Amino acid sequence: MKKTAIFFATLGIFLLASPVLAEDTVAIRSPKPRLEQAKARVCEAKKGSITKRVDQLLARSEKMVKNFTDIAQRVMDYYTNKVLPDKTVSNYEELVAAITDKKAVVDAALDDAKSKASTFSCDSESPKAQLTEYRLAMQKVISALKEYRTAVRNLIVAVKSEK
Repeated sequence: MKKTAIFFATLGIFLLASPVLAEDTVAIRSPKPRLEQAKARVCEAKKGSITKRVDQLLARSEKMVKNFTDIAQRVMDYYTNKVLPDKTVSNYEELVAAITDKKAVVDAALDDAKSKASTFSCDSESPKAQLTEYRLAMQKVISALKEYRTAVRNLIVAVKSEK
């Protein structure tokens, strides 16, 4: 019985004095570095899909701008070639100016979204905040696209009503 008591006392002293175990207890007390490493690994794993989606959203928005611009140009050409010799739209210049203004707003919002998308990095302090900024920038792009579409639609309706 005396030998087992001495053995356990020696084992207890060894376990308490061991530097390897002391490091493990420190790691258990502060899980923050491990948590940050885990977040970084998850971010790196999802980075490809995030950048792909960002690129697709930007390309889709640019395609919509191009389509709206083409439609507006065709309506303006139709007005000058077919409608103008016989009839005129009273607020035609205002409608064209509104289209030009809305297109400038869309272009500025797209440039802002592109700059926010290009700065995304998992190595930054807060990649989640960067994605939130990008999402808000894309919401501005979407609302600007809606206004641009409305301006083009107003021109179409005005030209069609004079036909």
